[in-house]
Amino acid sequence: MRATTVYQRVALGSAPARRATHHVAGAVLAAGWRRTWTVDRPEANQPSRTMARVRRVWKDTLPPRSTAPGDGEPIAVMIPVGPRDLDVVGLAVDGARANLLDPHTSITLVAPDDLVDRLADAVPHVAVVAEDTVLCSEQTAMIQRGTPPARSAWYKQQLVKLQHCLNGPTRHTLVIDADTTLVRPQRFRTAQGDAMFVAAEYHLPYFDHLARLLGEDFSRPVFATTAHHMLYDRDALVELTTVIERRHPGRTWMEAVIDQVDAEQHSSFSEGELYGQWMVQQHRRQIAVHAFANVACRRGDLLPTTAAQLGARFGDEHDSISMHYYL
Repeated sequence: MRATTVYQRVALGSAPARRATHHVAGAVLAAGWRRTWTVDRPEANQPSRTMARVRRVWKDTLPPRSTAPGDGEPIAVMIPVGPRDLDVVGLAVDGARANLLDPHTSITLVAPDDLVDRLADAVPHVAVVAEDTVLCSEQTAMIQRGTPPARSAWYKQQLVKLQHCLNGPTRHTLVIDADTTLVRPQRFRTAQGDAMFVAAEYHLPYFDHLARLLGEDFSRPVFATTAHHMLYDRDALVELTTVIERRHPGRTWMEAVIDQVDAEQHSSFSEGELYGQWMVQQHRRQIAVHAFANVACRRGDLLPTTAAQLGARFGDEHDSISMHYYL
């Protein structure tokens, strides 16, 4: 276990000390964090050693998640499913049913056409929708033309998530990765704001893409927002896509996103980073920022299992568990 530093002992010792430490660290970040992002120059975008330490203090003292209900408006749940997710998607569904405190209207699985029938049989009592009913054939063809062949399906799934939220039955849609299971009760819409999570990953190519896409509307992020679930507000998403189209005349927002993909990068775009950074930078008062209390485990170490068993094993310390196929 990592040795506890002085600031952690102070900050974690009591709630008032934690809040005070967080406030001071936030003020230092606001004063000292460089705002501009320099495309394709990773060394120019790294924080100084001092700012990196201050950011760590800020992250370590983030407030706990609230369970105080918001306005009671129901949300929808969408789970994107790929061919490697068939053995875990049932856990994602069961975890949402058991632990999502927000009132929710539906759970929808969205998958490639050839998986729809198998999912409908394997995961009962949920809607199963084909990706090609979310995107039109022209959009799918554009994605295939504009992305590396080995990664086209990956990019398509990200854009399917955004398009589904734009067309969804409710203003708010919670998107949960199919390999991720909620393991303890939690709420995403609270009186403090919509939950937004500080990711462990800080992937520079994602930010290069956003800088090209958003230009002056994008500044250097203090933290990343690519987590394994995201609550999307359709009104904010409409605003975001409108801004993108205004910055790229003659292109739809989706075409503009694909235009800026760097084919030399294995992963050049994150839909969670696009929406998350927009909310952090343009609608900070609408969101409540929290640590991402997720743990990643190998499937072979846990399967077969149930959502209840995962909750009993991991729910004391974590909000969710992810069983990525590549571990």
